[in-house]
Amino acid sequence: MCLIPSKKALDRVGDALLRLGENPEADDLVFQQLNSYRSLFNKVMLPVNTACRNQATRRLKANEAKKVIVVQRIKRLDSITAKLNRFPSMQLSQMQDIGGLRVILPSIGDVEIYTKNLLARSKKIKIKGMKNYIASPKEDGYRGIHYILELENNATDVVPFPTLLVELQVRTQVQHIWATGVEIAAIINNKNYKTGDWDADWKESFILLSHLCALLETMDKNIDTFGVDFDNIKKSTEILLKKIDSFVTLARKTNLAKKFNSFSKVLPLLVKEIKQKQFKHTELLLLITDFELNKTEVTAYTDEKLALDHLTVWEKRFSSSSKQTGQAVLVSAKDILNLKEAYPNYYMDTNPLQELWTDIQHKLSLYKQKVALLLEQKTKEEQEKIFFYENQIRINEGKLLVLKARKKQIQAKLKETE
Repeated sequence: MCLIPSKKALDRVGDALLRLGENPEADDLVFQQLNSYRSLFNKVMLPVNTACRNQATRRLKANEAKKVIVVQRIKRLDSITAKLNRFPSMQLSQMQDIGGLRVILPSIGDVEIYTKNLLARSKKIKIKGMKNYIASPKEDGYRGIHYILELENNATDVVPFPTLLVELQVRTQVQHIWATGVEIAAIINNKNYKTGDWDADWKESFILLSHLCALLETMDKNIDTFGVDFDNIKKSTEILLKKIDSFVTLARKTNLAKKFNSFSKVLPLLVKEIKQKQFKHTELLLLITDFELNKTEVTAYTDEKLALDHLTVWEKRFSSSSKQTGQAVLVSAKDILNLKEAYPNYYMDTNPLQELWTDIQHKLSLYKQKVALLLEQKTKEEQEKIFFYENQIRINEGKLLVLKARKKQIQAKLKETE
């Protein structure tokens, strides 16, 4: 592998990535320099990966801890070039997510607790920035919390990069299913969702679905607090029911269900060189998804240079086509099952999103029933109040008649005395 490029040389690599194909001989050197730079990230992320997993599972019960997913990946070539195109003023050395970690937790409550204590015990890791897309979702509906971490690079021969910036994403399982579902939809339609290159109906469908996912996240909590402010609950429920009707209408218009059903079977997984039980979280896994051959292939490596070389071969192949014919990504994960749950988009597995939609409908049905029961209860209480007041009115009317009669009697006596 060639020497790590300086920051200026790396920025020239970024410029060259936008002109791939113009000079094939020069492209080889560009890929070598890019891979030399990308190779720095796996080593610095591994200890953080372990720390993130330990912190995420520390307070959870055993059955909940099993649901926690922590993975790391090196940014794909097509994602790098797409980002450089989206942000023309950005230099490759400024890109903060070449290395990426992702923590997927069971619930919103788990995310809140995790982020409060994030990396509190580690003195070697600095948090350089944070964006909370759960509190303020992106316009396209994306939700999650992103941190930029500054990690020490202990490689003695890397003078230009004593520290490296890595992105850490924290999201719930529901938010993760939505996000990977969007990526699958983009592949199905051969669109780039991050650039806004979407049909308006598809875009609005996923924005609505994001709102419904957020509802699902807080459903149980809302049901428990029903009655505290019934009028607002009833109003918000009516709005949400309208949203779900709108989503169903758009889903029918875009033929979303039919398109997703056609991809509902997971692509065959071919594990080469190593059996599932031998996968370790410290090993590199190269995922190759070929849409034309309809298969996903995973290869495990202990030799990082070989892994990056093979990644480059596939990236060149997929980048040479105007249509997205496949994806290649280098990751580290605990096992095959964890890998599939972390990257369902690389298996073109739409089942999680379809199951989520079923869950949303079920929860909304319960939500609606609860509102109806509370409305019935509230109506009964109001009717009882009306009956009480009507009865009081009748009693008071009777008293009034008595008082009027006594008044007449008094008036009659007064006339007699005159």
